Amino acid sequence: MQSNDEYHAKLLLNPTKGFIPNSLHPLIHKSFLNAVNNSPTATFTIALSGGSLPSFLSTLPESFIEAKIDPQWNRWHIILADERLVPSTDKDSNLRAIREAFLHKVPIPSSQIHGIDESMLSTSSSAEIAAEYQARVIDPLMS
Repeated sequence: MQSNDEYHAKLLLNPTKGFIPNSLHPLIHKSFLNAVNNSPTATFTIALSGGSLPSFLSTLPESFIEAKIDPQWNRWHIILADERLVPSTDKDSNLRAIREAFLHKVPIPSSQIHGIDESMLSTSSSAEIAAEYQARVIDPLMS
């Protein structure tokens, strides 16, 4: 990926998991607004992982309402920061967890939720699946 954009990391500390959404949601709000405010055709791309993150996102739609921000879900693209090599219906799938906790609550077009190519699971190596995902999803969205 070649880009002129600058990315910054910030470590946030919270006393318990319960406080994380209160720190995370405003960062997502700010990133969304920065991505879309300057252009009516701009999109917002967010990379999500599994673990505890899906549960932290479960109240994200409500946080946009509380912040009086129109999330414009049709402008969102969801990509995976990591995924297990299982179908998205499998209990171990990060995409399944994200769908169950967050995506089922919002009208992000399914064509803008980018999972791995599940048709490759039984015939391809993890490196091949990752390379296909990079070429099909990451590179076009980040260019």
